[in-house]
Amino acid sequence: MAKENRTGWEKFKDFGRENRYPIVTASWVASMAISLGLVSRNRYLTTSQKLVQARMYAQGLTLAVLVASAGFEVADARSGKGKFETVLVVDPEDPEHKHMIEKRIHHESYSGEDLWKGLFLVRLV
Repeated sequence: MAKENRTGWEKFKDFGRENRYPIVTASWVASMAISLGLVSRNRYLTTSQKLVQARMYAQGLTLAVLVASAGFEVADARSGKGKFETVLVVDPEDPEHKHMIEKRIHHESYSGEDLWKGLFLVRLV
């Protein structure tokens, strides 16, 4: 379906799917600001207690947003829309090159997106 023929809800879902991690970050910032505003009204708490309370509320909302984001990630992986794609390739161990095997290919959003994974694995060894 062409982009101009999509409904508002479909455009909203596509935007959320493409920008899920900036949305998680923005939700944390917004929830921290809102919860600080709400908690600051309590005159019986000290400033440090207010910060801890606001952080706990913001953490709860951020965790909920992360769970929703993980749900989108799983749904994308199952439907083949996400960063991984399953393709058929020739089995390298088959000398006649007649046997095909499935291989998952990872698509990076930008070049070098997954370089940190190699660095992390090197440190573990």
